[in-house]
Amino acid sequence: MRDKSFYKEKAESIKNNVLEIQKRGAIFNIEDPFNSYPGITDIIREFVHLVFSFDRSLPLNKELENLSKLRFSSAITGGVDFAKKDFEKVISKIDFFIHYLDTYVD
Repeated sequence: MRDKSFYKEKAESIKNNVLEIQKRGAIFNIEDPFNSYPGITDIIREFVHLVFSFDRSLPLNKELENLSKLRFSSAITGGVDFAKKDFEKVISKIDFFIHYLDTYVD
C-alpha cells in the first residue's frame, strides 16, 4: 500500500483536472453529442479506482458508485444547471476523501 501523501496528491490532481474540465465548459462534438465534457468519465473512473485501491472497505466506495450515473447535462432547465450540480457532486466526494486522509489517516 502506498502512503497517505500519494493518495492525497493524486486526489488533488484529479480534483484539478475536474475543475479544468468544468472551467473549459461544454464542448459539442458531432461524433459524440452526448459527451459534452470530454475526459470527465475517465477522471471519475480514476478517482473511484484511487479510493478503492486505498481501502476497499471504505464506506465512501458505496457513494462513489453513483458517480458513473452522472450525465453532466449542460442544458439549463427551470434555472437549474445540471452539469454544475454534477461537478459539485464529484468535487465534494474528492474533497471528502482528502478530508478523510487528513483527519483519519496517520
